Formats: sequence, C-alpha cells, structure tokens
Amino acid sequence: MKLRLEVCLDPQTRVDRTFDQTVMTAGRSRACDLVIAQSVVSSKHVRFHVGDTGLEVTDLGSANGTFVNDEPLRGTVSIDRGDLVRLGKSGPALRILDYAAPARAPEHAPLRVTPNVDHSAAPPASITPMPDRPSVFRHTQHGGGVVADGLRPHPSPAAADSRPAPPAPASRWHADATSQQHEQGNQSSSTTRMMVRQLEGQQKRWKAFAVGGVAGLGAVLLVLLLVLLAVFQRPSSMNAQQILADWRGSVFLVITQDGDEVSRATAFLVDRQGTFATNSHVTRGVERVLANGGQAMLISEAGELVFTIDAAITHPDYRDATDADVDLSRHYPDVGLLTVKDYDEKIRPVRLASRSRAQSLSPGTDLCFVGFPVFNRGDYLADKKQVIPRTGVGKIVRVCSYKEDNEGELRLIENDMSAQRGGASGSPIFDKDGQVVAILAGGILAAGDNPGVLPFCIRIDELHELLEQH
Repeated sequence: MKLRLEVCLDPQTRVDRTFDQTVMTAGRSRACDLVIAQSVVSSKHVRFHVGDTGLEVTDLGSANGTFVNDEPLRGTVSIDRGDLVRLGKSGPALRILDYAAPARAPEHAPLRVTPNVDHSAAPPASITPMPDRPSVFRHTQHGGGVVADGLRPHPSPAAADSRPAPPAPASRWHADATSQQHEQGNQSSSTTRMMVRQLEGQQKRWKAFAVGGVAGLGAVLLVLLLVLLAVFQRPSSMNAQQILADWRGSVFLVITQDGDEVSRATAFLVDRQGTFATNSHVTRGVERVLANGGQAMLISEAGELVFTIDAAITHPDYRDATDADVDLSRHYPDVGLLTVKDYDEKIRPVRLASRSRAQSLSPGTDLCFVGFPVFNRGDYLADKKQVIPRTGVGKIVRVCSYKEDNEGELRLIENDMSAQRGGASGSPIFDKDGQVVAILAGGILAAGDNPGVLPFCIRIDELHELLEQH
C-alpha cells in the first residue's frame, strides 16, 4: 500500500480506496487511477506523488480548481495524513488516511583510499636549487640551421669573466657567410610561421562552417517540431462557461410527479411556438404521468419560469424494454418533443446545427452539454431556487450507427463526457461555436459502462426529421 484515501462523493457517500503505485491521478477520464464522474471534476484533475520527502499533491490545470483544507492549490504542495483535498470549490473530497514513502537507500560514508607506499624503501630525492633567473631561448648557428638551446641558468659573473672571448672572423668571406646563414634562418622561420597561420585559418573556417551547419539544422528541426505541435496538439477552443452563460435561459428542467414518484430530465427550446426537445424515453415517462393524472412541468433556472407540459411526442421508431418488438441488440432514435401551455415568447430558442454540419462531426471534436444532472436529491417543486443548470466538456470518441454491426446511417455519437444520471437526459450538446449538434441520451448505456458516465448522444439531424414531421 502506497496511498489510502477516503473518497467523499457527497455527505452520504464515502468509500475507502487503496493504491499501490507512488503516482496516482484522479479525474473524469477513464485513463485516471481514480475515476470520479462528476462535471465539476476535470478529465485529469489532480495528481498525488508519494516520494522520499513525503506526499505531494499537484493540480493538473483543472477548470474548477483544487482546494487543500479549503485553501486554493497552486502548483504542488506537501500534504499529510488527515488533510482534505477537494476537487472544485464544492465538489467531491479526498481525505488522506495513510501513505507509505519508499524506503531510503542507506547512506554510506565516502570511501577513503590510502596508497600503499613504503616510505623507507628509497632515500629522499635531492633538491637542486633553482637558478637566479632563466635565460631566454637563444639561437646558435650549425651549418645554416637554427637550434634552440632551451632554458639555461645564467652563469655567475666570475664564470663570465673567465670565459674566452669569441674569435674574430678570419676574413670578409667568413662574415658574408655568417650573414647569409642568418638570412636563411630568418626566411625559414618566416615560412614556417606563415604555414602555421594558414593551417590555423583553415581550421577556423572549417570549424565555423561546421558550427553554422549544425546551428542551421537545429533551427530547421525546431521549426518543424513547433509546426507538428501546432497541428497535432492544438489547444481546445471550447469555452463551456461562455456557452452556459449564453444558453442557460433556453434549457429547462423536466419534472414529473406521479404520487410519490418524481422523475427529472432536461429539455431545451427549439422554436418560438413553445416546442422543447428532449429524449424519447423522457417523453414516454411524461405520457404515462399525464395519463395517470400526475404533474408534468418545465422549470427554468431558479424557478423564474414554470410551464405546464401540454403534450409529449415520442419518435415513431423509438423502442424500449416495454415494447414487444424491441431488439435489445441495437439502439433506437432517442429523441422526442414536448409542448407547453402559456409559452413566453421572450425565451430565445437554441441554434440547431445544419444537417451538413452534423454530418461532418468526427472523432476529436470538442463538445459540451448544458443540463440538470442530479447532484442532490432536493425537492425542486418545493424549492425551485435549487434548479441550477450545469455544464460538462468532452470530445467525440467515435461516430456509429444504432446497430451492433454498425450498418446504416451513422447518427449515434460516443463521447467521453461525464454527468450524473437522473437529470442530464435530453441535454443539448453544443460545439465550440454554440450550435447544438446532438442530444445527450442518458438511456443508452453500453454493457459495463459506469452509470456516472453518459457515453452516447444522438446526432441533431435525427431531431430535424422529427420536427419536420410535426
């Protein structure tokens, strides 16, 4: 065990989780070690690291922030047992129960090596005193060449006096020969120095050429790398908070009450005649409640507007488990319509994407939903101020058909958005330009899917066809 956490999803739900790795990530993405399917949690929200110095926590650029003991987390901080890490200001919390840092390697004293030297084996070396000052290199002539004597000690004054004077030249011919030898020696030295300078200059030019070539190649590679990063790691242009601010007034909470049974979903206005779009499994429920004499209504944010649902329209091709001819190996067009009484024409309908725009959707496209996922089980009918729309982001994973063999038109979109079930069904799915390209289908779940993850939505051209029929 490296890390043990108490995961507090809400005040009533607490779960102990143990992790054996030294690095653990938490977020909405299935790639995380701890998956928390709530829209307030980012795809990769936070990272825990158990190291030699203890336990550290790092915010991974989350949208709603991370708080340690109710203080905002910036960068990386050290935490300890009992500390509370909250994902978002009011999101789920992770309490540190225990952790075990890896054992330190033993610290060794530095090795001291003593050479095995027998000091008694040899007598001490005699020290020759240095001369008063060295003489400079001098040249002597030997048959026309130049010979350097090297460093020699200066002779003492007495030795200099006793040294015989050099003999005078015997003749003018000897003096001319001596002068000629000097000239030949000087020419040889000049030629040698010139050749050395030429070689040094050539080496410098080659070195400059090599350095310049390497620098130029490095610059080209850097430019190519930046271009590749710009193409393949282009940052998302989705601004979910701006889309929420623009369209929250057009998205309503669907509430049905039949005796003690209360159901919740989401719907959004699509025209100025009071028509709202949602899922067919939602309209089926509304039809049953209305047939039994129950209540069915639409409530705007904070209960500012309340409409009584007049009628529900289910897609003619939709089937669920209550139908005798249902094929459970496939999906169905889960889109439907609701109409209301006393519609207020001041409400702005959403912008539905065109068929061609919807048909061009592809994996990797940024999406966000606006709806009413159930984060609490409050009585919305008694306290309508609790009606607050929320948003979540994700990307398209694949576009497929309703059938298992993927035959037919591709109108089913799998995505990686996370939202709590029980209220998000029927939410509009927006692209980065604020156009509705799909409808969240909370009733469609693949086998083994996390119920906190809503992986499918219906492409908006399915809704276009239903609106044309009515």
